[in-house]
Amino acid sequence: MKTFDRRVAAHEAIRDGKTFAPAVIELCNHVVTDCRVLTHELEKTEWLGGTIHVIKDEEGFDRACWNDKIL
Repeated sequence: MKTFDRRVAAHEAIRDGKTFAPAVIELCNHVVTDCRVLTHELEKTEWLGGTIHVIKDEEGFDRACWNDKIL
């Protein structure tokens, strides 16, 4: 069962003070459903590079922020 509609990767991701490097993040309706270390090439993954910060929005949902934009 697919739990995401977009998968992105970057050199690193920071979530709850923990760094994942390199990182892959899965999103469903712009909400982070998974954030983990990228251990192998995954199909349908968009490489963004740099750092992705996972932050809580005002409703408590995890959002991925890259280059000052919410993904």
